[in-house]
Amino acid sequence: MMILYHYTAHLYLPAIRQEGLFRGTVLINLSERLNAVWLTSDPTAADHGLAQDSEICEELSRQRGRPVRMLSKLAVRIAVRIPSTDLRLVYWPKWAKKRLDPYFYDALAKTGGNMDHTWWLYRGVISPSRFMSIDILEPLNENDLECEKALTEGGAAFIDAIGTRLTGAALAG
Repeated sequence: MMILYHYTAHLYLPAIRQEGLFRGTVLINLSERLNAVWLTSDPTAADHGLAQDSEICEELSRQRGRPVRMLSKLAVRIAVRIPSTDLRLVYWPKWAKKRLDPYFYDALAKTGGNMDHTWWLYRGVISPSRFMSIDILEPLNENDLECEKALTEGGAAFIDAIGTRLTGAALAG
């Protein structure tokens, strides 16, 4: 049995508690993505590239002419228990080195603080029954409330730590 961790924003927690973990953007190249849940063996995630980047938000806000906010993917840590024999669980370096261009792999690793040796993908749903704990690492803040309001009202865009644009429909499914 493996204990792995998933880091996420406050905004996603209600749906995760109800439906489990089942979404994650895995970049294959600049135009190709697939869905899988990102996990790590690192209980701290300090250097995984999940921190907010205000410069990116400011630049995107200028380009789009409206506010763009970034969610903190370091706000919540979910510890999960997954059998090491589960075929839906794959070790990121082994899996990605067979599928990604070496330069692209290196760029992703660098963006993630070269912590790729701790990364795993789960290609399926991790049900809440597999959750060992849900730890709030950062308190709910004004930015979280603004992001929730923006989704509800549709008045602004925001991005998660890896740059995926989200809308109300993105959270519903």
